[in-house]
Amino acid sequence: MKYDSFFARSFSKHEQKKLGIGAFVSCFIVVVTFCILFKPEIRHFRVETVKKDAEPMCNVLEPLSDYCEIKGDIRVQGNSSTIFVMSHSFNISAENNSWSIQPYPRKGNAGAMSSVKSWTVKLVQDRENIPKCSVYHGYPALLFSLGGYSGNHFHDFSDLLVPVFSNSRDFNSEVHFLATDYKPWWIGKYRTLLNNMSKNKILDIDNENEVHCFPSVTAGLKSHKEFGIDPSKFPNGVSMRDFRQFLRSSLSLKRVEAIKMKGNIVTKPRLLIMSRKKSRSLLNEGDVRKIAEKLGYEVVLAEG
Repeated sequence: MKYDSFFARSFSKHEQKKLGIGAFVSCFIVVVTFCILFKPEIRHFRVETVKKDAEPMCNVLEPLSDYCEIKGDIRVQGNSSTIFVMSHSFNISAENNSWSIQPYPRKGNAGAMSSVKSWTVKLVQDRENIPKCSVYHGYPALLFSLGGYSGNHFHDFSDLLVPVFSNSRDFNSEVHFLATDYKPWWIGKYRTLLNNMSKNKILDIDNENEVHCFPSVTAGLKSHKEFGIDPSKFPNGVSMRDFRQFLRSSLSLKRVEAIKMKGNIVTKPRLLIMSRKKSRSLLNEGDVRKIAEKLGYEVVLAEG
């Protein structure tokens, strides 16, 4: 209080303000001088961005399918079957800058894969060497092939509809489907189901002259079992039960059970067994029939 009264009597408010500014400037000069004299290396200080080695973007170790999960500045050039990924924070070498995949989940089957187009996923840093975006999309994209064994009812579900469902379920229909080896009749046949998986138009990506840009792309279909879904492999735990419910909802199927037995009704439920001779035949067809009859079914055999 004594010091405050002394300054108040000796200096005006304007002079007190000038003294405060002068003291601050003097302290600042002292600090700068100290840094220059005792830390000369500060004059040569430079901020450098530490780049990490790029991690593989594609999984080629699964038995049924190869696939790539990519996020960032992604540009899809359909007429060259190339996906460009801009990288600003990774070191790029000849070993980790490019991957080639066929986006159909039957990679061990040469007959199926012979009609599946190969796509290149390329990691780049120089903007001059990549095409400019001509169409921007706010939703992720899923790339898959309609080649292979599409057109066969079993493979339509096992190789395409089931994995497309499991790979897109987490997006809640906010996803773009990019179909390579496009077959318009196949899209027409399953349009009801596809429209319930994605609210966007399915792109015939091979014939697109535009460069489509997305925030993320899954190239290829993650598939881990024949005609099935492994819930542990997907972040939302999607399962075949979810797929069954999806089919019922999409096709407006009201009945939950195929048949409901009542206590006083003796009519047997009928079980149809397709007896095949060339492929996918039941090796123990006779045993299956006997067990079904024991369980109360009326068994009908038909040659398929």
